[in-house]
Amino acid sequence: MLFILWAKPGPLKRYFAYLGLFGSLVAFIYPVFDPFAFPHLTFFTFVVGHYALAVNCLLYLLSDSQMEVLDRKEVVRYTVTMNTFLLFVNALLGGNYGFLSHTPLVNSRNIPLNFLLVTVIFCFAILSGQSMVAYLKKRDWSIVQD
Repeated sequence: MLFILWAKPGPLKRYFAYLGLFGSLVAFIYPVFDPFAFPHLTFFTFVVGHYALAVNCLLYLLSDSQMEVLDRKEVVRYTVTMNTFLLFVNALLGGNYGFLSHTPLVNSRNIPLNFLLVTVIFCFAILSGQSMVAYLKKRDWSIVQD
């Protein structure tokens, strides 16, 4: 979220805005909470943090006046780089950030397969998200602005 708040506008910031939007949606669709009893601070921070991330990313994408579209090669390159970095972090810390070590829906612990699946899904989601944001920007929002 800090990257979205402080980075200069450009393709990398736009990419991370799409990544933050879809990453937070995935976190709500398949939440992985800490193993504490329900009324715990980590539950609250999980929900509020991912909600704030989704809202900030969506606000940035809808208010971005440049309207430049990310190139497919750019999206693939950024996603592969990000997922490779996450693989190293997961190996170092023993985590499963980005579902790269263990994917929940496919139930696979095959890291190369998980890497490929997650990369393809996120590339598709980001490219689809661009189309959705472009469509929303073209609509007449005068009713909402009144």
